[in-house]
Amino acid sequence: MIEGDTRNLFFGHSVKNEQQLIENFCAGNESAVAFMGIVSSISQVWDDLIDKDKPVGDAAINNMMWQALIDLNDNSFFVTHAGQLLPVMKKAIIDWQASCVHEQAGDPKMLKVSYIKRSCVTDLAVFVAYLCGGLEHSVQWAVEIERAVFRDDNFNDYVREQIGA
Repeated sequence: MIEGDTRNLFFGHSVKNEQQLIENFCAGNESAVAFMGIVSSISQVWDDLIDKDKPVGDAAINNMMWQALIDLNDNSFFVTHAGQLLPVMKKAIIDWQASCVHEQAGDPKMLKVSYIKRSCVTDLAVFVAYLCGGLEHSVQWAVEIERAVFRDDNFNDYVREQIGA
């Protein structure tokens, strides 16, 4: 997160609540929490650059690149689990990019697909929960993670935003 930036970068809710959620599903693994913060920060800036809905300054881009190239590779959770995390991260990026294509095409029938694919962050979060606490832990936290991601989301609002209605 960029200094002075108070938005919540992962689930879009209050920083305190989101931080607590991440700490809980990471089972207190500080390196996993830091990994989630790095990925969250990178993905938010990337999304802003692609959507062009918020201005992104040079400092934010430079910070994103530092996180992607340096911080991520210095993170012990990522280093330890890279072989397992990378396929999940690749799938999340592919889904997000496909979601952007659907949004740009403006086909109302495909917006349901786009709406689901753009929340691919849940897959990564649930998998991190699995790596931190095992199967039962990840299933328990999957429900809470999905609630956090979709709490304030409304599909009808999303469709109106996409088709400009």
